[in-house]
Amino acid sequence: MFPITLQTWLAVIGLGIISEGLGQRLLADCLDKFSSSFIAMFLLLEPIVSAMLAWFIFAEALSSITWIGFVIILTGIYLAQSSNAAVHEG
Repeated sequence: MFPITLQTWLAVIGLGIISEGLGQRLLADCLDKFSSSFIAMFLLLEPIVSAMLAWFIFAEALSSITWIGFVIILTGIYLAQSSNAAVHEG
């Protein structure tokens, strides 16, 4: 389960630093173009996307609890974006 050799540890650490650093950098660049509230709402889609990719790539089963979670997340995003608080007065 855990890396044993130095080479595998360096690979794991490198992948973590590269993916985390790249992801955070892309989010910071997006702040120039999108509002922080939109990016926060977009980040809530991450568990849905990862579960759908696991289902598609690895043929993992999605239980009914997972689908209920999808509905709850998407309903929360919809309510947050459609509320009066999300409307910007310009």
